[in-house]
Amino acid sequence: MAADVTDASHTTLLLVDDDADVLTGLRRALSRDCYRIIETSNALDAIDVLSTTDVDVIIAHDVVIFVAEQFLGRERLRDQLRPDSS
Repeated sequence: MAADVTDASHTTLLLVDDDADVLTGLRRALSRDCYRIIETSNALDAIDVLSTTDVDVIIAHDVVIFVAEQFLGRERLRDQLRPDSS
């Protein structure tokens, strides 16, 4: 069963940005609502997190996703994020 994203205490957020100040600001703003927050500074680490952790919401800077697509290729990235979509 999917998590109820309206219930912050049971919602896991993955923050992905290569700028530590952005991550700090997001964490401070979002931690007030008791979200479970996981931070990574790059797309490859984010993929590792997604392979082992159920995440409800991903907040990522578009450059990070672009780099991951270029490195892994769109199909491989899609397969990593959604293994049952093929």
